[in-house]
Amino acid sequence: MATLAFLRRRLDPLAEDGIALVIALIMLAFFSAATVTAITMTSSTQSTSVGGNASQNAQAIAEAGINQTEAKLNYSNTNGTNPSGANLLGCAGATGASDTNGPSNCASPTPLTFCVTAASGCANASAGSASVYGYFAGVNASTYSGITVPASTWLIMSTGYVKSPTGPGTIARSVSALVKIAPLGSGAVAALWNHIFITAPLTADTCQLSFSGNNLNVNVPVYAVGNVCLGTNTITETTQPIDFMVGGKLVLGQGGSVGASAALPITSGVVVGGCTTVAVTSATTPCDNGTFNYWAHTKDAFIPQDAPGLTATQMATDYSTFDPGPKNTCLAGTTPTALADNQLDYSVGATEGSTSPSVTLPNNSGSGAATGSGFTGAFELTPNSSYACISKKGTSTGYLIWNNGASPLTVSNITVPSKTLAINGNVFIDANVTISQALTYSGVGIVENSGTLLFYGNNVRVCPINVSNCASNIACPPNWEGNTGNTSMLTLAPLDLGGATDAVTFGTSGNDNTQVFEGALWTPPSAKVFFSKNNDLVAGPISIGTIDSTGNNATLCPLPVIKNMPTGAPLPPNTSVTISSPVYLK
Repeated sequence: MATLAFLRRRLDPLAEDGIALVIALIMLAFFSAATVTAITMTSSTQSTSVGGNASQNAQAIAEAGINQTEAKLNYSNTNGTNPSGANLLGCAGATGASDTNGPSNCASPTPLTFCVTAASGCANASAGSASVYGYFAGVNASTYSGITVPASTWLIMSTGYVKSPTGPGTIARSVSALVKIAPLGSGAVAALWNHIFITAPLTADTCQLSFSGNNLNVNVPVYAVGNVCLGTNTITETTQPIDFMVGGKLVLGQGGSVGASAALPITSGVVVGGCTTVAVTSATTPCDNGTFNYWAHTKDAFIPQDAPGLTATQMATDYSTFDPGPKNTCLAGTTPTALADNQLDYSVGATEGSTSPSVTLPNNSGSGAATGSGFTGAFELTPNSSYACISKKGTSTGYLIWNNGASPLTVSNITVPSKTLAINGNVFIDANVTISQALTYSGVGIVENSGTLLFYGNNVRVCPINVSNCASNIACPPNWEGNTGNTSMLTLAPLDLGGATDAVTFGTSGNDNTQVFEGALWTPPSAKVFFSKNNDLVAGPISIGTIDSTGNNATLCPLPVIKNMPTGAPLPPNTSVTISSPVYLK
């Protein structure tokens, strides 16, 4: 018994030591596994963090590509090219009216490459680069890759690339954004388009704006770079606030006044050079010193503006890029027959004159040489037969259609009522232009031509809604844009390259009275609008060199609110297309 008790005492410690060893081994295994797990998790976290950082960097580069694309659009806008050109951001132009890909054909885009963090000259899809292309919706909302793109809006798609941190190749992230190209800002074009903007530069001792006709109705805001000779006419408010800004002198003739009285002043005004009742060569004193018939409720601040002329380079760009135009001729096979290729260069049957224009443009010889010539012929905008000119890139790019018939006609899915001119986009005609019939126009577009513009024929009226209601009593018409559903706006812009004094003439003979144009009118600063006969009216945005109103009862009616202007229109300074900030899509 004693032996057994001794053995039991000897074995119990061994048993206890064995159990401790087992427990120790279990604990060692546990901590070993935990250590391995921790190391693995740390490695995984580091790898995920590196990959996440690379992905974030790729997205940042993609967003930088969006921002650089917006900068490209702004640069295009400020340098005289079209920021809404369908092929500007890597997409081909539409192939025609049957093109199902919309205004921009992006079935196989050719992306632009921006070297964001990579060295200049980087390759497409290389690390540090952004690959960007854009789809432009045009005048109507469109759908691209399942995304609804609002009218007049770019859908910009950008992919950023960074070097893969775990091996060869790159990591890519893509973002997309919408950028709206708006021909107006906050519901109205900038203020200067709502003035008579007289752009002839200030020349001492001469009248840059002379209201010499009788009973001229100046119920409009006026901005004149130079001297204004008001004559016996008055500037008074009847239907809208008037701002009268004069960069030079104001010469008031007997009975001439600004404002009706001290009790009925115009809203605001400023005359930098002061007033006189003698002559433009005379000394002046401040207009508001109580000596003159000058009453303005608020003294304005004159903001000097450069005259909004077009440079020779800009004119040549318009000649080459406007579509339709001499370099972008009409789609063949339409009914009515498309204009012949040379009709946008100069009218069929016309001959080139010998007078050299003030700038040179490629002539119609086919050689493309920048020699240019004055024109003795003219393009009749409203002839006795119908015509069509559809851009070969499709109707969303541009068209000019005249229906001289008694019933509607449809061309490339565009329905044109009787005696209607349908227009879209920017049209260039390398000739003088004449208008001899009353018409209604529809659409938003500009007709820019290298010569002069002539309205001839009695009672010729050009209006956007209905000719029968077009200023029938020769009074300022209802607000046919701002407060109505109408959005049509036709801009006529004669460049006067033949050097004629009168870029725009209303009437040529004794019977050419009562001519009306409701739309936008632009001339170079060196040219003028000539009201040669009686009862003429222009209602709409006006930016012209000067006015000669030897005819009687002329009326000028710029609109208080303008909803739509073509993006290609030559605009006064400080007025341009509005390019919105990118709105990113989720």
